[in-house]
Amino acid sequence: MKTLAIFLIISSAFASDVQTAMDQKFVTTFQNYACKSFRDKATVPTELTDLDMDFTFLGISDSTRNVTIDMKSSDDSCAYHAYFSRKKGEKFLNFESSITVGGESCALKKASLDAIMEGGFRYVIKFNAYISLLFMTKVDNECLESSGHNLVEFAWEI
Repeated sequence: MKTLAIFLIISSAFASDVQTAMDQKFVTTFQNYACKSFRDKATVPTELTDLDMDFTFLGISDSTRNVTIDMKSSDDSCAYHAYFSRKKGEKFLNFESSITVGGESCALKKASLDAIMEGGFRYVIKFNAYISLLFMTKVDNECLESSGHNLVEFAWEI
């Protein structure tokens, strides 16, 4: 009995409740990359292609002050969750922390993904149905030469 109690205590200490975008009040789904908000489509930034990671969901808390961005690898073996905060009255997401779920190769991607996320994002909401995030960290695709802006866009499922 004592052994079982110790096992349960140790197990619960190592069990992690990873908060994902799906746990937030408002959930949006990744749509595409763009050079100009809500207009054109762009290719995946080279940095994300090299890491084999892509955006999946963006979740916003009921207070709209906390945001979670989820990413995953193409084979679903790696998940990355980035946590952001927003100050009242501002349209800027500040990077707070992140976590990876997957094997050792997934953990190795964390530093590179954090480097992309650390700059944060400026956002625009259109028609209360779409949210466009402007990368504040420079990422490489055709947008650098055309508009200089790299955006990742999400939409609410309506």
